[in-house]
Amino acid sequence: MRGRLVRIGAAVFVASAILLVLVVLVPSRRSLSVGIYELVLAAIVVGSLVGSFRTFEPEAWMRSPFERDPEKPEEPQPIAELDRIDRLVVLGAANEFDLHYRLRPLLRQIAAERLYGLRGVDLDSDPARALAARDRRARRRDREAPVKLDAVADRCQDILTALGQVVVGKADVLQHILAGILANGHILIEDYPGLAKTLIARLVAQTLDLGFKRIQFTPDLLPSDITGSFLFNQREGRFEFRRGPIFTNLLLADEINRAPPKTQAALLEGMQEQQVTIEGTTHVLERPFLVLATQNPVEYEGTYPLPEAQLDRFLLRLQIGYPSADDEWTILERRLERGEDEVELSPVIDRETLLAMQGAVEDVHVADSLGHYIVELVGATRTSPRLQVGASPRGSLALLKLARCRAALHGRDFATPDDVKAVAVPGLGHRLMLKPELWVQRISGDDVVREVLEQVPTPSAEEALRLPE
Repeated sequence: MRGRLVRIGAAVFVASAILLVLVVLVPSRRSLSVGIYELVLAAIVVGSLVGSFRTFEPEAWMRSPFERDPEKPEEPQPIAELDRIDRLVVLGAANEFDLHYRLRPLLRQIAAERLYGLRGVDLDSDPARALAARDRRARRRDREAPVKLDAVADRCQDILTALGQVVVGKADVLQHILAGILANGHILIEDYPGLAKTLIARLVAQTLDLGFKRIQFTPDLLPSDITGSFLFNQREGRFEFRRGPIFTNLLLADEINRAPPKTQAALLEGMQEQQVTIEGTTHVLERPFLVLATQNPVEYEGTYPLPEAQLDRFLLRLQIGYPSADDEWTILERRLERGEDEVELSPVIDRETLLAMQGAVEDVHVADSLGHYIVELVGATRTSPRLQVGASPRGSLALLKLARCRAALHGRDFATPDDVKAVAVPGLGHRLMLKPELWVQRISGDDVVREVLEQVPTPSAEEALRLPE
């Protein structure tokens, strides 16, 4: 618009100059010159009106002068508090400690506004209740998926068959891992290097079509390297949250005992509550969230043993063991057939199907006598003279869930005492604290669980299969 006015003004100025020259040079033709001048002005006015109508935008004329043009990108608004903090840092009036505690409330405010705008969750009212309600609705929708209990065994058998193409001679280990995943639990694999611990985790993620992230734990690993952190976006003038590798479905924590306790503790909230809290803002993890951790049982130099509170978060602990001579030769034969080191498996099920299978396990029947048997087993660990601390009720729940999942794996809609015995050692052994004098005798928690299984009487088959009246 401003350019058009400039051009009209220039044309009028040129026409007026020409008229002045004609009047001075040809005085007798003054009336003719004025007439030509009027025609030129009329032509300029008509041309400007035609150009205005061609570029006329009704929306632009109807828009309020205070309304932002939607075609123009919104310019980032400067944050006064950030400018003030920046000046204090430049002048040396604030150190790192002051900077951290000045930024925390500001970061929470920005995160709360974004969360409310994107998801409609008001952190200031009751963040835990709002997020928990949304998670319950998602869990209810997943349980309504069309996967019945009788189909769980067939799907699991397909998964085990696919894994058995690469992992040779470890069917019992794969069954325990799959049972732990069906129970929505975390798994700790403790064994020597080179026994396919990392390979099993990667193949499981491929067959289940889950998001997969791997973290190599080292002494210099920070908690923010796992959970993520807020980074300042200079272009937009605000802080943005960059998610860490914990935001996935299956997280491989490789050599977890090499990181310091502060970094190990960054996993605790995610493992137990299925959420991560960063700078006062709670981020819900996508279901399912599973941690498969590995550690070396013989190399302890430069490591940080997992505390009992964190060991108790794992649903079960497994050892893979060396393969037999025939199985090891089979591994070599398959490597020669592939012609390469890398191996990939096609997905057998997807994430939604896995969630539906986890919900279908809830239909497995557990008799009252079998429940009392689980309670007696866990109670016997608390009175054992070999232990300082026995298993907690979390151990009882672990046995219950694992027994139901093992029954579903074998195509049954009821659990038996054999299911409990099969999962007792990997489900309880890592939850026990031995007395110090037993360490010298090389007695482990698994040995104590085996002793308890021999001492506690097993319920009869009729009692274990009795349906509720």
